[in-house]
Amino acid sequence: MKKISLFILILTILANVISFGKTTNKTNNKANSQNQISGTRYGNRNVGYVTKPSNWINFKDPNSSPNTVQIAIDPVNIVTLDVIMANGQATSNEAVLVTQEKYLNSGIKKENIKIKDVSLNGYKGKRIKIDFPDGTVYTVNYIDYNGNIYLITQEGLPEYQDKLSKVIDTWNPVR
Repeated sequence: MKKISLFILILTILANVISFGKTTNKTNNKANSQNQISGTRYGNRNVGYVTKPSNWINFKDPNSSPNTVQIAIDPVNIVTLDVIMANGQATSNEAVLVTQEKYLNSGIKKENIKIKDVSLNGYKGKRIKIDFPDGTVYTVNYIDYNGNIYLITQEGLPEYQDKLSKVIDTWNPVR
């Protein structure tokens, strides 16, 4: 019964986000990634932090969860930070499979969905990348940390994916 409730919780959170293993912390990687771009640290203790370039804007999707923090290059190219309070009852692997199923059921072809392992500053999890028919790209990094699953996403046009990725690569759950 607990697994079903948790599965429903994950689906609910993922529905809000649509609009828009163990952790190892390697300090050298963290410092190097955060120095790749200049800006200020942005986020909060619930969802973690990224380096926000000075020319980026704050963004707020009204359909996002209450924890969501978003920044953007413009209204199309967006980085989103969120969290699933899983209390150790779910993993990034389960979350990525739920996301995959959701998009397959919505008509996205399997060949347009890529899943792989990911490490952001030494924090491990799973990544799902979805290429939409309109040409936009949606990538969610699910990171397992401290019993929760952090969602670090980028969405937008293909030509902005490198800029978005550089910001994503600066993510850290505590500062």
